[in-house]
Amino acid sequence: MKRICALSFVIVLVAAAFASTDSASETEAVKEAIVEGYIEGIFIKGDPECVKKRWHEECDIVVFRDKKLQKLPASFFVERLEKKSGPPMPDVKVTHEFEDVKVVGNAALAVVKVFFDGKQKYTDFMNLYKFDSGWKIVTKTFYSHF
Repeated sequence: MKRICALSFVIVLVAAAFASTDSASETEAVKEAIVEGYIEGIFIKGDPECVKKRWHEECDIVVFRDKKLQKLPASFFVERLEKKSGPPMPDVKVTHEFEDVKVVGNAALAVVKVFFDGKQKYTDFMNLYKFDSGWKIVTKTFYSHF
């Protein structure tokens, strides 16, 4: 009986380790999608292809201004970058920090701080879903620190 209990305990530990590894790899994949499609795609490289790859085409960017909501499609960034690609602010050092990332199944939520020349410019709240092609941003809300 002790051997069965010990074996059951080992199986539970191994299963937990695999689940933890899977969750950690999905968290990293979510971060990669945000860095490629948002931080690099919009701020650092100004590359519309990065944005297309990592933002769902039906994504909404929800802006709260003057006590009203305004929705912008992700194509807003794509169209802007296609008109003028390349680093939009070449003299500004853009960095980021993930405050939190939660992944449950094929859904994720990330809180990202964006800094311009060391000063926090935005706190972004991004929701993502995992599609066959990978993680994609499906909604974004934010707070501007200016």
